[in-house]
Amino acid sequence: MKRRITFIAVAMLLFTPFSHAATTEGGVCFAIGGTYIFNLNLNGSEIPADKNQAGTEVRDLTTLQSPSQYKLGCNCLSHFTTTYRSVYFTARSPLSVNTVKNGYTYYRLNDHLSIASSIHVLGRDYLPVPFEAEPNRVTSGIYCYASGEEGSEATLDTGSQVKLSFLIDKPFIGKVTVPGTTIATLYGGIDEASSVASTEKLAEIKIAGDIVVPQNCEIAPGQSLEIDFGKIPASAFSATKGEAVGSRKIRKMIQVKCTGMLDENIVRSAFHADPVDADATMMKVNGNDDVGIVIYDKWDRVVNVNGGSMEMDMGANQGGAEVNSLTFSAAPASATGSIPKPGAFEAWATVTFEIQN
Repeated sequence: MKRRITFIAVAMLLFTPFSHAATTEGGVCFAIGGTYIFNLNLNGSEIPADKNQAGTEVRDLTTLQSPSQYKLGCNCLSHFTTTYRSVYFTARSPLSVNTVKNGYTYYRLNDHLSIASSIHVLGRDYLPVPFEAEPNRVTSGIYCYASGEEGSEATLDTGSQVKLSFLIDKPFIGKVTVPGTTIATLYGGIDEASSVASTEKLAEIKIAGDIVVPQNCEIAPGQSLEIDFGKIPASAFSATKGEAVGSRKIRKMIQVKCTGMLDENIVRSAFHADPVDADATMMKVNGNDDVGIVIYDKWDRVVNVNGGSMEMDMGANQGGAEVNSLTFSAAPASATGSIPKPGAFEAWATVTFEIQN
């Protein structure tokens, strides 16, 4: 690039108050055309249901990206400097600090969430906000702006890729809508001092959209659906097809943990197994065709083993979390009316949970 100072350029500097070329020294970088705004969409961000508890940290939940870029120029450090290689970035947040946890600074986003962001800097991976004077990695020099001399414009995308982490301050149900909110602001300079001292905003990172917590129910840890009937005499089975061995009827109660629940939500469970025949009153077993298993709900009513429902007892709702209970019984039964041959048998079933809103 050919560089020269002309008398016309000097005259312009004397009479035009705007022009970054008029600013000498300092090393501060500025956005061509004004601060660039990255508007990033949160929609689709989902907090795992088991993380929706006060004090829980959800690190690097989502990465938001924008294809946008912006142009910047940088003032020379002195009248004698003409080129620079790296831009030293400083990132701050206008939000108030809540806490620092595991190296991430969390800023208050709303009543339910605090947010930590990490910004991708060229050649440096993701850096957690706040940070000061972190250089990007470039391979070619760029002309800076000096008195009477126009510098080069650099095209950058720093701020276009952001990882977001969240801290649950107060559990919530369903979703939280975040209006357009600036979470970080970028400044730059061509050395550490100018980067930290700069008040020229290069870019602002704004987010907006919905953060969702799904509703979820699962069997509480340590619970088991396994039922052991022990040893049953063949003579205990009736010659009447479908009749259960009442003496071997076993009652079972399991706890079901649910999250993201509303008070009015009802959880129903359904039983799924291979039926002995079309009426689905008995589940099929492996190892003995003459044996079936009958399932009963908590009211002692026979459950259709091909998707029949079973009512649950609902626990107290505490911030969207509930511990509910499912009670049912199982008993071996005569599948054919014939006396079963000796030997072991086993059967498998699936219990599904459905949240009714």
